[in-house]
Amino acid sequence: MEPISAIANPEQMILDKALLSLKKGEAQIIADVDSLGMSGRCVEVPWAAALLRDSSSVLDIGFSMSPPEWMGVLLRLSESGSRIVGIDIIDPNRV
Repeated sequence: MEPISAIANPEQMILDKALLSLKKGEAQIIADVDSLGMSGRCVEVPWAAALLRDSSSVLDIGFSMSPPEWMGVLLRLSESGSRIVGIDIIDPNRV
């Protein structure tokens, strides 16, 4: 049997787990054989999302080069009414 990461898009899997983590307030990390070939974001993004569950505001420093999975978490937070502020030395319009 192939690991899930060999079958599905890893970025989408990470985003799905992160959004579930945000909803539950408990990290739903991708581990074991399912994480083969993935970056550390398979742990990092769901873990951080779980911590933000009840946040009314978030300050993200250095967001311009953030992966789409993380941006998806921030968008979901914004949709749920959280205030998102991002600052960076890089102009996001140039990324």
